[in-house]
Amino acid sequence: MMHKFPRIAHCPWSENVSDDDKLHPDMSVFEGQEVIGTIKMDGECTTIATDYIHARSLEYPSHESRTWMKQFWNTIKFNLPRDYQISGENLYAKHSIHYHYLKSFFQIFTICNDEDIILSWENTGLWCQELELNTVSDFYWGVFDRYRIHTLFDEYCKHSKDPVEGYVIRLSKEIPLTELDKNRCFQSMFKWVRKDHVQTDEHWMFQPVIPNELES
Repeated sequence: MMHKFPRIAHCPWSENVSDDDKLHPDMSVFEGQEVIGTIKMDGECTTIATDYIHARSLEYPSHESRTWMKQFWNTIKFNLPRDYQISGENLYAKHSIHYHYLKSFFQIFTICNDEDIILSWENTGLWCQELELNTVSDFYWGVFDRYRIHTLFDEYCKHSKDPVEGYVIRLSKEIPLTELDKNRCFQSMFKWVRKDHVQTDEHWMFQPVIPNELES
């Protein structure tokens, strides 16, 4: 069943929360739980399956960065498991960050199976290995610890060749889509975004396209 990728709410200490962003309603769900910290990439959320492709909206009007994404999807769609949805960042075009050292223009953050369950992070990685796809980078895997997460995130940023937008924390285990809250936000995920991330008032789709670059 085709569905929009749910929203990921900000944690209360996120530095860049706009008027239409949602704050996570109950951070206690992470206490004592094993979580994964992944790097939040500055691209377009895109979902692919064997027979469709769409961005955050189910509508998918033409754009140069989407042309690349469609071409890539056409090369892999017949290898995708039937009735699975793979969601990731389309990083072909610069938004606010101009990347020069990407491992791929499409980086996966969730895989949803035919029972509407988002796979564990371990199984997400295994499927990506099988399909020869890249996940977003992870920097933390352990029991939820806000301060330890920030320490390791800061360490990651120090060694990153590209600027870093923020991070996403999710439970490492499977996540049923039925756990969404009333705002269609994940209860088992949240994001943190650095201050002053967006540097322009013009939406990236209306700017001249500047392709990002892959690490050589």
